[in-house]
Amino acid sequence: MDKLGEELWQLGQLVTKYSEITSKYRSYNARVDTNDGRSLQGQIVDNVGRLLKKRLDAVKVRFMGGSRVDDLNTLSRNEANL
Repeated sequence: MDKLGEELWQLGQLVTKYSEITSKYRSYNARVDTNDGRSLQGQIVDNVGRLLKKRLDAVKVRFMGGSRVDDLNTLSRNEANL
């Protein structure tokens, strides 16, 4: 069983290119921070919310034919201030 575990470990090292990734992290002087799950969830929710808002704005512009883009931008700014 130990041999199987060792082989799986080596396969994982190869597949993930672990040594390559760690050397790049060192060369870029990067670090990995621990992150609270709730904090990460909040960041994801915020990012997805912004993405959906931008897409909705694009659909509105497309629907209006682009003629009232300034009105849409004003509306978006007003909604953001709520």
